[in-house]
Amino acid sequence: MSPDAKATGRVPLSRIDVDGELRRAVSEVLDSGTFVRGPQCRAFEAELRAWCGRRQVVLGASGTSIAMLALAAAGLGEGHEVLVPAHAPFATVEAILRTGAEPVFVDVDEATGTVDPADLAAGLTPRTQAIVAVHVAGHPCDMDAVLALARDWALFVLEDCTQAPGATYKGRLVGTLGHAGAFGFHPASNLPMLAEGGCIATDGEGLADEVRRLRDHGRRRNGRRPARVGENLRFEDEIQAAIGRRSLRGLEAANERRRAVAARYSARLADVPGIRLPVEREWARAVYSSYVIRCPDRDALARTLEARGIEAAVQPSPPCHLEPAILEDSRLRRRPLPGTDRLFAEALSLPIFPGMDDLEVDAVGDAVADHGARKARTG
Repeated sequence: MSPDAKATGRVPLSRIDVDGELRRAVSEVLDSGTFVRGPQCRAFEAELRAWCGRRQVVLGASGTSIAMLALAAAGLGEGHEVLVPAHAPFATVEAILRTGAEPVFVDVDEATGTVDPADLAAGLTPRTQAIVAVHVAGHPCDMDAVLALARDWALFVLEDCTQAPGATYKGRLVGTLGHAGAFGFHPASNLPMLAEGGCIATDGEGLADEVRRLRDHGRRRNGRRPARVGENLRFEDEIQAAIGRRSLRGLEAANERRRAVAARYSARLADVPGIRLPVEREWARAVYSSYVIRCPDRDALARTLEARGIEAAVQPSPPCHLEPAILEDSRLRRRPLPGTDRLFAEALSLPIFPGMDDLEVDAVGDAVADHGARKARTG
């Protein structure tokens, strides 16, 4: 068990390891005396571009803001509709709303938590202009289905990759299949920093240039201001860029460890009564930003884990289509989303992070298995 777990007796939901390499990266920036808009930010953009293989990468203040800027740069605004799964971070929906466009919520494939292609098609109207394809809990969407629909209807496709950096769909990195991929960085993500940031990756030079303008008060590269007003949503922090560069170098190894933890969970919990495990489609390589199980008595299981010092996550707020801000917005269309509702009622995220050792994994697995066994005995 890790030193932190031994000291506290707890298994956290997530943990970032502050090791010597990370401390050196921070110290080098402090010693340089350059803290904003410097070589670390430029190098981070360049290394992200090389990693994903897209022609343009633009850093921004957060995953939410960079997604909003990408949609705005693509021309989304009032009178437009955007298809988005209701089982998604509400921040994704905020990005749509901030452009003036209207989210149309679609249901999910309950096995993976990603968008249901059949319901995606059912949500189309003449006002539909875009799809936000959210890669959930490290598992990619069925992008062939998404892209086929987008081609038929001439829709802009933004991939929300915040929960899945390094995941692949049929051998291709998520974020490289749609018109643009949006990534968010924070301490608990697969690509962690010690604060928030984000980027878009795209092959569209015009789209990237417009995002650069909008993130910097609308200024063009020559410093002149166009008619369109922008925002102050730049990413300028040299320390966080240095940390991001270090995380990017370790991303593949970190994702492999997440996959090993997920495999160990799945082997331990395969025959536990009442527990449904996450599914990985044959065309996917998931990277398990979360390990989400389903359990009919989910809340009781969460209490069992808490009593054993194990932090598990029940989604703290309702799915996006049931958020109060959405329910109070009379513009938005209401659609039945039974798969999303069932998933919300039963889903529980277990601890998973690259520094998690096998003793911690087994402690969590044993606690879940014991709960399932007791439930089976008592009916």
